Amino acid sequence: MEQRPFPVPGNEAERLAELAAYQILDTASEQVFDDVVRLAQSLFEVATSTVSLIDAERQWFKARVGLEACETGRDAAFCGHAILEGEVMVVPDAAADARFADNSLVTGPPHIRFYAGAPLTTPAGFNIGTLCIFDPAPRPGGFSGQERAHLTMLADMVMERLIARRLRLERQQEAEQVRSVAERLSDAASQLEQQAKELSALAADGELRADAAGQGVGQLVLMGGEVETILKGVARDIEHVSDDTETMRVTVSGLGSHLEGIGSVAGEISAIASQTKMLALNASIEAARAGDSGRSFAVVANEVRLLAGATAEATDHILSELRAIEQTVTRAVERCDKLAERVESMQASSGRIKATAGLQSATRAHVGEEIGDAVFAVRQIGARARIVDEQSESVLSEVIALRRHADSLMQRYLQTPNQ
Repeated sequence: MEQRPFPVPGNEAERLAELAAYQILDTASEQVFDDVVRLAQSLFEVATSTVSLIDAERQWFKARVGLEACETGRDAAFCGHAILEGEVMVVPDAAADARFADNSLVTGPPHIRFYAGAPLTTPAGFNIGTLCIFDPAPRPGGFSGQERAHLTMLADMVMERLIARRLRLERQQEAEQVRSVAERLSDAASQLEQQAKELSALAADGELRADAAGQGVGQLVLMGGEVETILKGVARDIEHVSDDTETMRVTVSGLGSHLEGIGSVAGEISAIASQTKMLALNASIEAARAGDSGRSFAVVANEVRLLAGATAEATDHILSELRAIEQTVTRAVERCDKLAERVESMQASSGRIKATAGLQSATRAHVGEEIGDAVFAVRQIGARARIVDEQSESVLSEVIALRRHADSLMQRYLQTPNQ
């Protein structure tokens, strides 16, 4: 069967959006609306009364009495015509009305003959449906002004309850959103608190370790200072040894000079002794030529010769000893020279040790400063972590209060209005 064309208001798209905003279509029955249709049925003494909502292709009944169907096509809906009106639409006899004479709801069940519908007008001015009444018996006498007023009052009552229901749903959704946000915020705050505690623990541990490291470096700096002092003392000792060695070398050199002088003197004594021996020999020869008269002279000359021989032997011995001393002095000078070379090498090493010690001292001091800065930074981290921990606890408390408030809002707006 072909679908009959149905009238469409000029603001249809906006009207359908307004209807959707009420979130009423295809919902369960509610007593507040059922009571109104029962009242209308009784008040106007009709077979059927409905709260009809006009969707894009259908009319759907939020409440109904005297009718089994929960919806019909929009092409058969009397209410689709009623929403075009700004007041109650009355059809005294549908069979005599060209708009509805061949309507399936007229020619078939529920055999509508009389119809009256008051539009459900939202505060924004859109007619989203009707409160309607209909009956299989026509009413040629029409519908009185008072009856129209009463039907309008009942329609207004339905609209007020639709508005209250929409507000309740919107508040419920708002409360759900608040609660969802509060739960997410609560989770985030809990995580923040946990992270803050972990950060605080790590910072405390780092602070302890940094303190220990700082103490160790401080001790290292002190030990380095002691080592530097010792090295400086060693350097001074080496300088003293160098001075003593130089003095020893000069002394030994002077001794060599004296020994050379002694050798020279000994040479002169040896020469004199040789001359004395020659004189004694000549005296012996002359004494032999002189005979008895020269005997005493010969004795003297012989003694002189013997003394000269002894002097020569002593002188030779002195010379031999002097040569040995000279050799010893030469070796001592050589050793002093080698010692001086070694001392110079020690002095160079001492200079390097001093430079290294100075560099180590500067490095240790720099490291000490850096670790001191690190300790300070770690302590700042610890302090900030404790602040974050306190702030996270405060945020968590606020979130708990917010969640309780959201729960209270939900409980408040989930309650079904009595009116």
